[in-house]
Amino acid sequence: MSNIRRLSQLRSAVNIAIGVGLAQEFTDWILKYNLPSGFLHISAVIVVVITFQLLQFIFNTIFEMSKDVRKILLGREFVEGTWLDLLSHGDTQIAYGVTRIVSSESSLRITGLDYDLNAEHTGYYSVDMLMFEFPKIKYKYTYQKSDNQGLAQEGFGEIQFTERNGPPLKYTGFSFNLMEGRRVTFASWKVESKEVLALLDNPDSDKKAILDFLKPKLKHFPEQAA
Repeated sequence: MSNIRRLSQLRSAVNIAIGVGLAQEFTDWILKYNLPSGFLHISAVIVVVITFQLLQFIFNTIFEMSKDVRKILLGREFVEGTWLDLLSHGDTQIAYGVTRIVSSESSLRITGLDYDLNAEHTGYYSVDMLMFEFPKIKYKYTYQKSDNQGLAQEGFGEIQFTERNGPPLKYTGFSFNLMEGRRVTFASWKVESKEVLALLDNPDSDKKAILDFLKPKLKHFPEQAA
């Protein structure tokens, strides 16, 4: 079980415990007024439900809004961020891309862009379903070519994070395109430099930033992509 689900279950357990505790305090307080037992039971249930919902909202809001809080609580299972990918078919490197992993309630949202080795944008994808059991993510995705020509393509894949004393900085894996019947492997590195992240967010500099980052890792690097 991943830390994300453990934290979700822990939040629920804590909320219930606090709600029950408050209900007991509330019951002890209103007993002083000799009210009917039915009223006491109903009031206790209402207190538990309202407290649970309120605390759940507060905890979820803090968890979703604060990346730093998630990083502390998730520890070495914190995988959010921007990742640069190097894709291969067999022994041939065929493309590179940008993958973004962000928190989404009690799960993750994964999207990405692919480019060929000549720095031409080829398509984009989004993960529709995933199962996260650190250090592995199994997923189903939908892929669409950048010119929006042809049908959206579907497939499945797997990500394996490289474990370390801290959040992962690298992962490897594969994706299988069901329409093309092709299996592609990839290696990806997390971008931590704020300067590089800023360049990636700028459409005038994103491709060059990707190429500069991945150039040392490419076996074959076209002159026109330099």
